[in-house]
Amino acid sequence: MIGLLLSRLRVPGPRSPVPGPQSPVSSLQSPVPSPPWHSSCSTLTRGCSMKSAFTLIELMVVVVIIGVLAAIAIPKFSSMNEQARKASCRSNLHALAVSESIYFAWYGVFTADLTELDAVQEKSSEMRCPSAHGQYPIVLPTDNEYVVSCPGEAFTQHGSVATGCSSWQ
Repeated sequence: MIGLLLSRLRVPGPRSPVPGPQSPVSSLQSPVPSPPWHSSCSTLTRGCSMKSAFTLIELMVVVVIIGVLAAIAIPKFSSMNEQARKASCRSNLHALAVSESIYFAWYGVFTADLTELDAVQEKSSEMRCPSAHGQYPIVLPTDNEYVVSCPGEAFTQHGSVATGCSSWQ
């Protein structure tokens, strides 16, 4: 039993005396065949039939594939960022329009001063367009109308709100 375990570990078993006509050769002394993957591979010789690492060409192909996928994905992410900025700007415009309506309900007039809207909605004067980084201008064409527009309206086209009616609907 121990001899069988030792032969599987490829450790030579106990040596028996030189075989003669009276003692048969034991099975422990017969050479153990090496596994097929070791037959042609050796650390001392070249020409191993198994691949042991990636080749440079394979690595370069993987890098090129990743580069192509990144080139396809990056423009989509930038357009999503601009859509998020547009949605944030329009949300700010809507919040300022609601603040103007509440201010009108409380005081009977519209205001062009953002700091006065802080009484209705906290931090209204601190709202900024994420793309244009400027304060939202409020214009009062008449006593009963107001227009809140994006500070970068010319190049962002985020829209405006005129007396409760948004330009993007």
